[in-house]
Amino acid sequence: MPRQQPSSPKKKRKQLDFEDWYEIAKKYYEEHGDLLVPRIYEDEEGHKLGRWIERLRAFYNGNPKIKVALTQTGIVMLEKIGMVWKLESRYPWPEWYLQCRLYYAANGDLLVPKMYKNEQYALGNWIGEQRKKYKKGTLKPEQVEALEKVGMVWELVDRDVWEKRYNDAYAYYNEHGNIDVSPNVLTAGNMYLRDWLIAQKSLYQESNCETDLDWERHDLLDDIGMDWGKQVGRKSYSYAYRAQRYYNEFGNLDVPEDYNDMMGGNLHEWVKRQWRLYHRPTTDKSDAYISKKKELENIGFDWSCEGRWDWDAKEATWLQNYNGIKAYVDANGCLPIGESAIPLTTSVNSEFWIAAQKAAIRNGMMNEDKQQMLASIGVVYGQFKRNDDWQENYNFVKVYYKKHKQLPIGVNSQQMSTGSQSGYWIGLQRKKLRDNTLSPERVSLLKEIGIEYGQLENSWNANYNAVKMFFDKHHHLPVQDASILLPSGIQSRNWITNQKKFLKAGTAPEDRVKLLNEIGIFAEADAPKPSKSKSVTVKKAAQTGSKPSRKVSKNPAEEWQECYDFVKRCLEESGTLPTGEKSTTMPNGVQTKSWIKQQRIALKKSGLPADKVELLRAIGIVGNLMEQNWMRDYECIKAYVEEHHQLPVYKNSFELPDGGQSAQWIANRRTQMRNGTMPEERVKMLADIGIVYGSLADNWKESYNAIKAYLDEHGELPLKEASITLPTGSQSHWWIRNQTLMLHQGRQSEDKVKLLNEIGIVFNK
Repeated sequence: MPRQQPSSPKKKRKQLDFEDWYEIAKKYYEEHGDLLVPRIYEDEEGHKLGRWIERLRAFYNGNPKIKVALTQTGIVMLEKIGMVWKLESRYPWPEWYLQCRLYYAANGDLLVPKMYKNEQYALGNWIGEQRKKYKKGTLKPEQVEALEKVGMVWELVDRDVWEKRYNDAYAYYNEHGNIDVSPNVLTAGNMYLRDWLIAQKSLYQESNCETDLDWERHDLLDDIGMDWGKQVGRKSYSYAYRAQRYYNEFGNLDVPEDYNDMMGGNLHEWVKRQWRLYHRPTTDKSDAYISKKKELENIGFDWSCEGRWDWDAKEATWLQNYNGIKAYVDANGCLPIGESAIPLTTSVNSEFWIAAQKAAIRNGMMNEDKQQMLASIGVVYGQFKRNDDWQENYNFVKVYYKKHKQLPIGVNSQQMSTGSQSGYWIGLQRKKLRDNTLSPERVSLLKEIGIEYGQLENSWNANYNAVKMFFDKHHHLPVQDASILLPSGIQSRNWITNQKKFLKAGTAPEDRVKLLNEIGIFAEADAPKPSKSKSVTVKKAAQTGSKPSRKVSKNPAEEWQECYDFVKRCLEESGTLPTGEKSTTMPNGVQTKSWIKQQRIALKKSGLPADKVELLRAIGIVGNLMEQNWMRDYECIKAYVEEHHQLPVYKNSFELPDGGQSAQWIANRRTQMRNGTMPEERVKMLADIGIVYGSLADNWKESYNAIKAYLDEHGELPLKEASITLPTGSQSHWWIRNQTLMLHQGRQSEDKVKLLNEIGIVFNK
């Protein structure tokens, strides 16, 4: 088979180093609380963070094919912002399986999109890992069986017919010069070619190629002009086409479970899911809902319940499980969750079943009769969820306390069914006891299992005395590598960090403030930094056997001002902040890069007074580096507008300090405004220099003018490889294609038809 010349290579992005990627990852962590990044995730600037995280994991776990610059320092930095090197190490397999059951209960299948994430569970990534293990034969037989029960599909495409389908696509390309296939084109094997190409677009995107075979097939498709435009999730219309074809052939939509039309996915499950969605209790009667229902009826959907997929049998199973839970609640007075979970008649764990019912209530898939039945035994989801969670957490701790004769705190802390850690929850209850914010009933319940406020005070004193003994002996605090286990079961470094936070927030009692300051624990933002001279003094004292004299620290405000003045002088002398390789040691022994980093952290946490914030901004220190880069690019474009009285788009585009183009930056900002993700204050700033997301008419005119300007300059339309980014953010070849389609459908106004014809955009019948 002859090979076509590949298309011209895309313009390469600026090569990012580890520090750049780290800042992007840190921003993701601040927004989501973890680094469980979906594989195909991209940030608003188009950086493929998910792919970068995946490569790091592969390198860390010993993949010899992956070459990345990852040092031990980088590993430590990433772990501080929630990096998990082995996805399954974060949660046990049964907990992941619970998420699979919940997804199956809500969707009727386990065809989880790559980017799907439910709270802290990156289920899309995890499902992909299970498929890899299945191919390697490392997945346990009982795990394979369990996943298949909830709709696991191990192969998303029938690889045996791939070459045959590609030959059909190649033949079409040779005849037409493209693969813009209409929905009704059939291959020699009686397959719809367009649907197959859509499946390949989803499966063989660059980020999804996992083997040499995948890359080879990706390149073959690329050679015949495959457009790898971003695909997110599964396209329901391909199933609709397949359902229509089935109805035309058989006269109904009673699709057998084993039916296979060689298109990947399960048509039987899709039909069943549409039927279930129609029957779920919902108040949604919008025009879109009615339109979709009518569309489904036109392709043969029958909404009757009689004889449909063992409906009566499922109802009987549900009632059996409910009665099993009810019998336990009547006998024990609490739900069978945690260590008290029981197997039900369908061999499912009671905790899993209860979680699935709550998910069904949350997603609007539970009728009122069942909701009332569940509420009578304490299974609810809604306005009383907080109270519900409290009772579930209490029952968990109570069961543990009765079994082990101690509370699950410190090293014995466990994750409860609500997702909270038992140690954290108990600590929270003690704080509420201290603040007197609990009802008398809950105070009484907590007292029954030994949770009282007095214990909190005793625990604090015990921890403080242990830290003080270490300080008196070693002349420094037990932090970092020197951390010790305290009587309460927590690490000293974590306890000291919490005390600093209480001091900074002003919530620590005066007596505790005095005690903490005596051993060198100050507010986190204003804590005096140890100097080199102090460590030398301690060392000399150790050699002579004498006790070192405690150095009287400077006033924190004075020391902060000295550090600020020093950094400011460095900036004035060199023109840049003394960070990275330019870092230097200040008179108090602290590195300038460390001090600057500390100020940025304090700015992010709003832990500095207004006067300090203004001083730091004056020398270019802000809490968010992404915000700093945004302001820098904005000022560049603002300066251009003030000088030239127009925006730097298309021909006037120039390169920004980070290597990007001003036209692309402006287009991205308009996209953010269109999507509603732009903060209001930034929208106003952009409007001041003429960057707005206007009406559809304004956007159309801007795009038209950009394409006309290109035509006037180059003598041809900006299509395919010559495509340009329009002021609205879209690509020119897509805009031209859409205009041609609207001309074909007769949906274009006369004035626009005239303008389009002037630049050669016409529709030939």
